[in-house]
Amino acid sequence: MSEKFLNQKKSNTFEKIKKGEEMYQATTIGNFFIEAGIQEERMITPMQVVKLVYIAHGWFLAFTGKSLIDEGIQAWMYGPVVSSVYHTFKRYGRQEINNLELGHRKLLNEWGSLQEHEDIKQFLQIVWEKYGGFTGVELSSLTHQTGTPWYIVWEERGGKEQRGAVIPNYLIQEHFAEIMKMQFGHA
Repeated sequence: MSEKFLNQKKSNTFEKIKKGEEMYQATTIGNFFIEAGIQEERMITPMQVVKLVYIAHGWFLAFTGKSLIDEGIQAWMYGPVVSSVYHTFKRYGRQEINNLELGHRKLLNEWGSLQEHEDIKQFLQIVWEKYGGFTGVELSSLTHQTGTPWYIVWEERGGKEQRGAVIPNYLIQEHFAEIMKMQFGHA
């Protein structure tokens, strides 16, 4: 990650986030990245959205000890997947997503709520700045390495033998905390 994460961790931003109890629907977080891509005229694909939501969730767990999204991450053949995000945007196939998904009242209300939480938006913007330029294949490659939470569940714990095997949050949190430790010398 960038130095912005350390600076943000030292600021009140993470303290405010830690005190909050709100989790978001994964599609709401996906919409943030889609909007960022649209605003910067570099729209993203469904694969990118799925991976960006996973990565944001992982960093959020590492920094706060809390879940960013209200849904578990599953180990699928092609990496960690947030099922609702996949199913919401799969109609785009490999094409770029050109619209936010605000199709029902709860999602629309939650999108409005996210717009009011500057601390969460700032956190997500940093994730976007770091990972938004990666292709779906590049993001997928980051999540498939030996020792990643997906690898542990898929390869070592029989995830490939069961549909929708959940990757426990503690594995995701430990993984991103280890990355933080390697990059910054502490978690």
